[in-house]
Amino acid sequence: MSLLFNLRPSLKRELDELQPTLGYCILVDMVDSTALKDQGLDVWPMRIFNTFSLVRNYIPQFRPLKSMGDSLMFYVRETDLNEKKLTALDLFLALSFAVQEEDKEIFGRTKVAAVYCKDAYEITFIQNTNDIYGKDVDLAGRFVSIALEGEIMMNESFVEKVRTAYKESPIQNQFPDVQKIAGPWPQMFKGFSGYINVYKLPAGGTSLTQHMSPD
Repeated sequence: MSLLFNLRPSLKRELDELQPTLGYCILVDMVDSTALKDQGLDVWPMRIFNTFSLVRNYIPQFRPLKSMGDSLMFYVRETDLNEKKLTALDLFLALSFAVQEEDKEIFGRTKVAAVYCKDAYEITFIQNTNDIYGKDVDLAGRFVSIALEGEIMMNESFVEKVRTAYKESPIQNQFPDVQKIAGPWPQMFKGFSGYINVYKLPAGGTSLTQHMSPD
């Protein structure tokens, strides 16, 4: 449960003791969803529902933390990922499937940001809710804002996690998109000092239909 921020006497001590929650911040954002709403209530709510359902179907082990407008946010704790015997490579594969869904008449067009977070804290300002804050969470928002349709934007730490798991995998041929990760491109972002390396999986041209899940 996230630490509730209110003016109780013990708050300072609790904040002093709070440690960052290592994990993966994932944002899946629908493209041109504002224009979609011109089609009326008989169209756009179902398209958003279908898109969110699709994403959750590809990441069934983890519930989304929240929806923000037409975006779905996950925060996958590293400890939870390890407990389920999964890796960043599994997350990368799931996101690759989701963002490349071809049936755009049923599912909306999406773009994704995936950031491995070292600066993220489970804090909430609303009672009985879970949330997370930190500069790495903000970075995911910056990444998704520059992503184009069908792209997955990633920070260096996330890519390192993916590539490490890929090197250790005995079935590397089942993960063709890892070799297609492009970058780095040093970028400046508002609120961040210095350049941040950006990586991406470009849209389209992949071989994911050849993937077969291991037992």
